[in-house]
Amino acid sequence: MPLVFEKILDPGTRLGVWLATEGDDFFEQGIQLHDTEKEEIAKLQARKKSEWLASRYLLHYLTGRDERLITLKDQSGKPYLEGNAHHISLSHSGQYTAAIIADHATGIDIQVFQPKIERIVPKFLSPFEIEHLPQDQIMKYWHVYWGAKECLFKAYGKGRVDFKSQLFIHAMAEKDDFCLGEVRKADVSAQYKMEFLDLEDSILVYIAKEIFKIENNER
Repeated sequence: MPLVFEKILDPGTRLGVWLATEGDDFFEQGIQLHDTEKEEIAKLQARKKSEWLASRYLLHYLTGRDERLITLKDQSGKPYLEGNAHHISLSHSGQYTAAIIADHATGIDIQVFQPKIERIVPKFLSPFEIEHLPQDQIMKYWHVYWGAKECLFKAYGKGRVDFKSQLFIHAMAEKDDFCLGEVRKADVSAQYKMEFLDLEDSILVYIAKEIFKIENNER
């Protein structure tokens, strides 16, 4: 079982990373697909189908339940478990699949290292963030910051977010394995602690704790 990473942060938060070297049959045999899900994956291209199956298999494993819960999407495209109050997040990159289940808004992101990320750094980082990036292993930290903002975006869950001006990553030291990030939108202000892990050829970032969340319901 190529579960390359698993962590229980607290009783309500668990995450894992799967290196999907198996074929689709392995995952299909490990989970019982509902008719609506069979119809859904029948429309997917081969790669997307493999990612879909691996993520549902991993998510079911993380729930620790005998009976699998169906993963649905809300009107903004955010995934959730049918009939369950926990929050979930999924991510794919290369052969990796990452998933997290938590009792608060959450996000997870895994990215195989891509040198071309340098070209888009000014599009998702503010001048302040660029100035305060740890300079040692700069390629690594570009991916950390990108992954952290992806996590914030997923935790917000309503789409329509400017990564550069509405998602903010606090300065960190090179020795740190965590960072603080904020969502600054008219309808919500939230801060999260995110941890990250170097998996040699990729970076994993996930929300470890919701520090605060203030919603403006008048919007």
